[in-house]
Amino acid sequence: MTAPFTGMFRRALCTAMAMLCLLGTPARALIPDELVPWLPSITADELQHQLTALPDINAPDASGRTLLDHALCSAPALVPTLLDAGADPSRRDARGAQALQRLFRCGHAPDDTRAAALVDLLLAHGLDPNDTDQLERTPLHAALMLLGEGRGEINLYRDGALLLLARGADAAQPDNAGLTPLHLAVSEHDGRITALILDTGTDPDLRDAAGRTPLWYAAEGAGNLVPFQLLLEAGASATQSGLRERVLAARAPAKTALLSGYLPDWRLPADAAFRQIEQGLHTGLPATSLDRLHQSSAEPDSLARRLADAAPTHLPTLTRAGLGPQADWLIAHALPAAGQPASEALLTFAVDSGDLALTRRLLDAGTPPADPATLMRLALATERLPLIQLLAEHLPGRHQLAPWLVHYLASGGHQPTLVEWLLLDGVDINARDAHGNTAAMLAARDGHTNLVQLLLAHGADTRAVNHSGCDLACYYRRDDAGAALPALNEAPAAFYLLAFGPALLLYFALAARQLHHHRPLARLTLGLAAGLAVTLGVSASLFYECAPCVATGDQPLWLTGACATLLSALAMWLALRQR
Repeated sequence: MTAPFTGMFRRALCTAMAMLCLLGTPARALIPDELVPWLPSITADELQHQLTALPDINAPDASGRTLLDHALCSAPALVPTLLDAGADPSRRDARGAQALQRLFRCGHAPDDTRAAALVDLLLAHGLDPNDTDQLERTPLHAALMLLGEGRGEINLYRDGALLLLARGADAAQPDNAGLTPLHLAVSEHDGRITALILDTGTDPDLRDAAGRTPLWYAAEGAGNLVPFQLLLEAGASATQSGLRERVLAARAPAKTALLSGYLPDWRLPADAAFRQIEQGLHTGLPATSLDRLHQSSAEPDSLARRLADAAPTHLPTLTRAGLGPQADWLIAHALPAAGQPASEALLTFAVDSGDLALTRRLLDAGTPPADPATLMRLALATERLPLIQLLAEHLPGRHQLAPWLVHYLASGGHQPTLVEWLLLDGVDINARDAHGNTAAMLAARDGHTNLVQLLLAHGADTRAVNHSGCDLACYYRRDDAGAALPALNEAPAAFYLLAFGPALLLYFALAARQLHHHRPLARLTLGLAAGLAVTLGVSASLFYECAPCVATGDQPLWLTGACATLLSALAMWLALRQR
């Protein structure tokens, strides 16, 4: 048995033995210290059995805590059993806190359903929701101190606070530091507790011992915009000392924009305004809030330059993140300050990166395509048909700029849908590149048979000849045209083997005759070699990478074969005549 399983077995055995000891213990006077260690692992029935032998259920242990105190933190499921057995929830601990306050201070997970159910149970046992401890803090204080953002379908601290307010908890009760529940509630994200407190008529400008209002506390953090807004709408003072600096330090542009609406004379340095706008763009801040931040800048010209410099970096990120309205806002506020060259460079960048959304936004914003030929080449290189179609809408004279179909195929493009769109868009199907190649030749040269067939179906000229004297047949044969003969440029070994075939057959016939008469083959072989060597030199000079060529198609093969046969026959005949 492995060590982990051995340890688990021992712990289970010890627990079982302890349970047996507890259940088998005869009734006698027990102290809470004997039961406390077992509270998390025993059942309500087992606890009830032991409580019958406990003289005082409210007796404290060595640390001054009762069984109820321990169960509130470590065994919430046993609290109803203890209450039914006479445990006193109103008993105060060393800090003057009763059971409700102790429950919230246990540090339970917010989604602990067993602990959440105890708030209503304890209130049903007569606890006063406004009872205070030695620090003048009520159970509502205790719940809100651990509220945080109050998220989750079930939240012990949020739901407990709402229940306490519904049962009459005083939302304006200050503790010994002057903190009221409203000061503490403003950390929540959805503002439910804040709204409920304000609806009771609580003053939004309550001050603690340091003179700070709930709005000052709400300025901290980025996840509690709703309480911040509720306080401002309820009339909270926006002019208190340190509030502006606290909002800026929170890096929450939504709060900055909101506060600036209540402080029309507030002006931000250009750097601060830029940082707030930059963060607001990437967090999806609405255009109205971005406008407030923009208008609050003390240096609008400097801010405009900063936005223009940052636009090439931020715009692609915004469009990819789906933040279209924010991208539109940045374009509207950055491009005028950037000037036409910078706007054109940004459009070129968008097309080159294949960013359809950004390209559309720039074109819709009026950015002129100053270099249409370059933009079209970049768009074709992306092979993104929607991007090419979008750009084509803004380039009415695009087909007069360059032979785009030839350019696309020459650059290695091979998308049939893109080729067909160019054809339907009116591109010249027989346009040529600098070497005289048509689109059909380029497609055939690269082995794109499907494109060749597409071009032929749209009327490509099959008789066009490039500057090397080659037509479409040099690169492409229809499937019904039979097997293609080897070309000198593509397969020189096969070309010469086939061309020299007749001469070699003649040599073998003559060699057999010589051997039959017991004559040497040296002169015959030299004659063959001479004829083939001359043919090789002549054919290579005439037909290999020629421009122009004296023959095209299969003609070089037939001419080379005929020349090799005649010259070799003549050379071998002369060699055999010499004795």
